[in-house]
Amino acid sequence: AKAYFAAGFAALGQGDYVQAKAFFEESLRLARESEDVRLEAQSLQQIGWIVMTRGTYEASHHERAQQLANKALELAEQIGEKMVLSGALNILAEVAAEAGDERCERKLYEQSLTLRRELGDRRLIANSVLSLGSVELTRGEYELATPLLQEGLSLAKELDDTWTMSLALMYLGRVALEHSGDAAEATRLFAEALAFAKERGDKRVAAECLHGLAAAIGAQGQCAEAARLLGAGEALRDSIGATASSSELSITARFVPPVTESLGDERYEQEFAAGRSL
Repeated sequence: AKAYFAAGFAALGQGDYVQAKAFFEESLRLARESEDVRLEAQSLQQIGWIVMTRGTYEASHHERAQQLANKALELAEQIGEKMVLSGALNILAEVAAEAGDERCERKLYEQSLTLRRELGDRRLIANSVLSLGSVELTRGEYELATPLLQEGLSLAKELDDTWTMSLALMYLGRVALEHSGDAAEATRLFAEALAFAKERGDKRVAAECLHGLAAAIGAQGQCAEAARLLGAGEALRDSIGATASSSELSITARFVPPVTESLGDERYEQEFAAGRSL
């Protein structure tokens, strides 16, 4: 059970959600057989996170993720497992976000952060701080988001945690692009995040970085290259069974139409297809 959980975590680190989910489900089955409540809760939490982030195309993924997170929460409370509790709270926060309940989302993320500060796990603290920063980013509260994202980046650098570093750089790239209007700085940040994702073999974060990078270079007039990067990002995302994140949808709505308009529909589709084939 522990080996399957570790294999799932490794696959998750590479953004391979389909494989990760299969490993976590086998870990869950074996954990229940061996009556390992902690590992059962951990496996439920990880499966819930994958379902929530739409790593697989499941119907009613919100409801299913909520069920999994609540079960993980229940088991973690039974044994006083704060780490699993904090992760389950994060999933429920994402469910609240999808439902448009910003107050509940923030409250749950703050509860998770409190638990992680009690644990003293700086990697998890950095993750929670970034989650709160992303809440403000989604709301367009860039002045509130920036210090949280910078704090998360600083913590990640101290730990040499490239996953958290890539996320923080990617979010700061959005701030530069959407708030500051500094497409050159956004390009630098997205490219740095992409380098970390590539080094780690993380297909999911790489796809999101490609999306942001496309928007940034498209804003600088490199529209054909932008269309190709968008195609490459979509192909990478499709290869691991992931769907577009809220960040990618936001960037698409704001920055892709000017690229399409500049190239024309036919040329855009040609460049996009070329990118998909990379």
